[in-house]
Amino acid sequence: MEHLAAVWDRLTGWLGEHAPASHASLLPPAPERPVSAAEGRLSHELDFTFPPELKALWQRCGGVRYVEVPGNEDGALWAGNFLPGGLLLDPEASLWQRLRAGPGEDDPWDGADFVSFLDAEEPSGAGEYGMYVSYSTDPTLRGVGAWSTMTGPAWIDPDEGLEVPWQPVQG
Repeated sequence: MEHLAAVWDRLTGWLGEHAPASHASLLPPAPERPVSAAEGRLSHELDFTFPPELKALWQRCGGVRYVEVPGNEDGALWAGNFLPGGLLLDPEASLWQRLRAGPGEDDPWDGADFVSFLDAEEPSGAGEYGMYVSYSTDPTLRGVGAWSTMTGPAWIDPDEGLEVPWQPVQG
C-alpha cells in the first residue's frame, strides 16, 4: 500500500501545481464509518468485501466533488475527471452498479465479485460506463477492468494490457 500512497501523493502534487480545479475537486479521506457501512452492505448483499487497495485509496481521498471550471459555460468539463476511466467514486457510490438490481431481478453482473471505483459520467455511480476492481476469491479473476451497462464487465489482462472477455465467477 506504500506504493499506492506514493503514486497518489505524486498525482495530487502534480494536480495542485498544474490543474488546481481538479485538485480542488478531491474530497478529504473517507472516514472509516462510511467505508465500513458500505462494505457491510456489500458483504451482506453479495458476500464479498472491498479490495484492500480500494480501501487504502479511500484513506487518501474519499472521492471527488463538482468544481466549477472557469470558461465552462456548457458544463461539459468536470474538474474531477482527471483519471482515465472517470470520476473517483466515494464508498457508497461504488455500490450503485452492483446493488442496482431490485428484489427478484436478475443480477446484470452474474454474481461477479467487483465494485466500481470510477464512473465516466456520474459521481453517483449511476453512469453508463467506468472502471471496476475485482477482489474475487478466484485469484485469476482479480484485477481492474472496464464496465458498461450495455456490455457488462471486461477485465484487463495485466500481461497483455488488452481487454479480454470477462468470465463470471459462477459458470
